[in-house]
Amino acid sequence: MTNSKEEKEYGSRISKRNVININNLEWIKAVLTTVEELKSPVILGVSEGAAKYMGGYRNVMAMVRELDKFYNVSVPVAVHLDHGTYEGAYKALEAGF
Repeated sequence: MTNSKEEKEYGSRISKRNVININNLEWIKAVLTTVEELKSPVILGVSEGAAKYMGGYRNVMAMVRELDKFYNVSVPVAVHLDHGTYEGAYKALEAGF
């Protein structure tokens, strides 16, 4: 439950606009540089197929972390497994999702 207009607007921005699926390094770069420019938090969604394509969950997190540092991203960035299996969720959590 939110208590203020600002909290409601902040929550609305995250849930409606800034959940973006990533598929490769270029998508991660594009999303992170854009959310930094807009000063808007983001949730990065990763499917099991995309994680496999990018070299696994640990590699996905390494790319996100390193690009986050490289571009000096100052807004919150979260990563979540989008429509995964139990096994995939376990592996994603181990990798730092």
